[in-house]
Amino acid sequence: MSKASLINAVLFQLVWLGCVVGGGVYGLLWTGGLALVVLVASVSGHPCRRQDVLVAMLALPIGLVLDTLWIRLGVVDYGGANFAPPWILLMWIGVALTINHSLVFLRDRPLLGALVVALFGPLSYVGGDKIGAVVVPQLQSLWMVSLSWGLVFGLLFVVARRGLERWSVEEVGAA
Repeated sequence: MSKASLINAVLFQLVWLGCVVGGGVYGLLWTGGLALVVLVASVSGHPCRRQDVLVAMLALPIGLVLDTLWIRLGVVDYGGANFAPPWILLMWIGVALTINHSLVFLRDRPLLGALVVALFGPLSYVGGDKIGAVVVPQLQSLWMVSLSWGLVFGLLFVVARRGLERWSVEEVGAA
């Protein structure tokens, strides 16, 4: 893992803590927002910044729809919220900003990436449940999260890779 990928992974963990602990447990949205600003700043000069923006802008509405759907289906409970709370949406942007960086090895293998995310993504919800940011009433219902995350992140890995290929060709052609 390169130094930049390691930094990206560490910064994402700070986003997770800022969002889940700060936003989810203590209601301090600014903690996750500040951590996300640092993560965004760290990737803003990277050659993949166009793909980062594209993937983050896709992940945000998908996250809103999925987490809201999971609330409505009783898979998760964010303290009685009817829609995905802002801190979880910041998390969706944060995780999207790992695809071209600390998760780049999965971006180039989207099927493997989808499987890894499907297996490990729901653990984030379990961790959030353990610290009081979210309630997962029935752990067996996390199969919906697993399936959704696998499909969504498989798609995001492909979008990021195709964007990289497309923009690289355009930049070479423009030179």
